[in-house]
Amino acid sequence: MFFTMNTDEEPIAKRRRMTKERKARWLARQSQESLDRIRAVDVAAYRRHIEAETPAQSQARRERDAAAHSRRIERHTPDQAEARR
Repeated sequence: MFFTMNTDEEPIAKRRRMTKERKARWLARQSQESLDRIRAVDVAAYRRHIEAETPAQSQARRERDAAAHSRRIERHTPDQAEARR
């Protein structure tokens, strides 16, 4: 078979899209129990990472998270913004 590259899509965007699709297929094959185990391990690692932070690092993380949250909210459509209220 011969595949032509979609010239409208940047290589990095294509790689990101294909990775997202591959992960979605992988997740669909997993059982809920194994997904729960994976999430539990991830949460424990994140908690250990947070507990190891210095107060300055913790403050910087909170500021980054708040800024990211604000940007995400700003990108909402009017319908999405209305649904949040």
